[in-house]
Amino acid sequence: MAATMLGAMPDRIVNALDNARRQTLRLVDDLSGEQFYDEPHHGVHTPAWALGHLLLFDAYLADGLACDAVTIDQRWAAAFGADSTPRSADESVFSKDELLEQMDRIRSVLIARVAMMDPAHLDTPNPDDSMRPKIATVHDLLEYALWHEAYHAGQLSTWRKLMKLPQVGVAFLD
Repeated sequence: MAATMLGAMPDRIVNALDNARRQTLRLVDDLSGEQFYDEPHHGVHTPAWALGHLLLFDAYLADGLACDAVTIDQRWAAAFGADSTPRSADESVFSKDELLEQMDRIRSVLIARVAMMDPAHLDTPNPDDSMRPKIATVHDLLEYALWHEAYHAGQLSTWRKLMKLPQVGVAFLD
């Protein structure tokens, strides 16, 4: 079994995924629905875009890991996919509450799947063969998911500074 920074135990990965998501959500918890779509400068990702993009990545992971009951409306992909812009969606189409509910629904299914994994499954090939040359195994893919979440949480933290909002503490230290 491959040695990695998270070890090879699904429960450690679940804990890391949960902590990362709690931190991301803390960065938007105090925002109004209107602030959720504020773009302080042209091209800066809004909180809505960052969370919608994370929602799509969770749906991609859930699909690749053969999770049950994950369906995604194509309007989400158009608004938050890789080729979208911060202005692809607005409050009239996606409310903050709707976005957070969808994120929770898909993340819950994904977490349940990872929690049930046999540790040996983590060393199986990445189900997306187009990514396999760089992200070889399921474990590598889940570590990438953590990096991806942190990357967009960093964007949210920067967005808060641009909007002159207070910093937030580290969620899993509370």
